[in-house]
Amino acid sequence: MKPLAIALTVVIALTAAPVPGMIHTVLGVLALLLSLAVTILLFLKKPEAAAVPAPVAPPVVETKGAAEAEIIAFLALLQKKGRLIDFLMDDISKHDDATVGAVARVVYQGCREVLNQHLKVVPLAGVSEGSSLTLPAGYRAVDYELSGKLGGSAPFTGTLEHQGWKVASIKLPHIIATGDGELPPLAPAQVTVR
Repeated sequence: MKPLAIALTVVIALTAAPVPGMIHTVLGVLALLLSLAVTILLFLKKPEAAAVPAPVAPPVVETKGAAEAEIIAFLALLQKKGRLIDFLMDDISKHDDATVGAVARVVYQGCREVLNQHLKVVPLAGVSEGSSLTLPAGYRAVDYELSGKLGGSAPFTGTLEHQGWKVASIKLPHIIATGDGELPPLAPAQVTVR
């Protein structure tokens, strides 16, 4: 590109020089042709790597209700394996304690299986309940719920009443789109066809 620009500059400079009429006309035509060639090359030339703007990421398109659908899918697993939703939606006050206890065992076993399969749940505090625990300055406030004689600033020393829980890893179930824009069911209605 540089040689073409230099040639164009030379030809334009020559057209301004005092030369006989015919040569002046030829140089003018050459200057016009060279300027057209430069213009065409400028439009056809691929931009240099430095001039290419960084690619723009496509806009993030959120699936309507994706987070809600993941929660529903997880609850659906708790329903399928442990009948958790049935248990929570039933009015247990009309059942005797032995019946509730027997049902709670099924709910417990099924829900625990789902929990262990999809979440790695670990204790939050590193000591056993009833032990003394000191929270240093800069501790994560969201990890601890303080009660008792509160005042001042950390470090705080107290007795661990509940160890707390945190999720160390998670494997949520895959979401299957319903195609109608509705959230998936917690549990499909079961129909016995006659």
